[in-house]
Amino acid sequence: GLVPIGMLGAITGESSSYKSFLTQVMAQAVATNTPFLGEFGGTVTGKVLIIDEENSRRIINKRFHDMGIEAHDNIVFLSQTGLQLNEENHMEALQRVVDEVQPVLIIFDSLVRFHGLEENSATEMGKVMRWLRSFVKDSRSVVFIHHHKKTQGPGTTSGSSGVRGSTDIFNALDFHLGVKKNGVTITVTQHKLRIDKEAEPFKVLVDGIGQAISFTYSGRDTTHDDRINEAKQLILSLLHDAAGEEVMRKELADKCGVTSAAFTEALNQLHEEEEIVRRTGAHNAHLYSLPGPSDETVDSAEETEEVPY
Repeated sequence: GLVPIGMLGAITGESSSYKSFLTQVMAQAVATNTPFLGEFGGTVTGKVLIIDEENSRRIINKRFHDMGIEAHDNIVFLSQTGLQLNEENHMEALQRVVDEVQPVLIIFDSLVRFHGLEENSATEMGKVMRWLRSFVKDSRSVVFIHHHKKTQGPGTTSGSSGVRGSTDIFNALDFHLGVKKNGVTITVTQHKLRIDKEAEPFKVLVDGIGQAISFTYSGRDTTHDDRINEAKQLILSLLHDAAGEEVMRKELADKCGVTSAAFTEALNQLHEEEEIVRRTGAHNAHLYSLPGPSDETVDSAEETEEVPY
């Protein structure tokens, strides 16, 4: 479900968020038919081709060694060969390698190193995405690593808004995993999956002792749910303090002090759960209050039946 077979996808994140490490762990899982991060079992086993223009062979080998991943016939990698997807002879040479190796997964690390084109140009990035997709087959997936924007506003997630370059990069993807480093854990969020519902965000524990490092699934990430529940409690508290008076949406938002997205989701959930009452006032202003006796629906036939005088 994370990396569907026969599709094009990306793993994105800020610098030093362990993106390359995770792709090497992924390579081991596919190559040896073992669960990715000890949690996600695969259905396809075969060769993995890692094409790394970012790191030297020495660094790649050291990372495999530090993670306790031994050399395996099913893991093949090319390092700093100067491959450029916009060069026809380079594409032909890569195709010969792919035909020889016959990988079920190809990993490109990282996207910016494989072309000399304008990253913010939809036309040029569209070409790059087509070149990458040319290596996708029904029995083969292609994944590339891509970096986030250097500066992001508060509350920005690692979704399409955080991906560097033209939106055509994100639009061309069949799946997208966003990675965010939080101290000793990594949060992985599946922002896009064409064939199914996205998996819930999850945490990965990074355990590093000396030269050794390991990555282990650490359960569902509840950060978003916690944030929404906190916003819901703030809204209910503010309406309770209003003592039955209606409060405008803007006033609630200003006093809650949470992100606009979290406030809107919390407000909508409370309304759907009938924890609060919403009314449209003058100038289409939304007014909110706690349910009162007059808001209770009478659904008992005995209560609604007319009593003869």
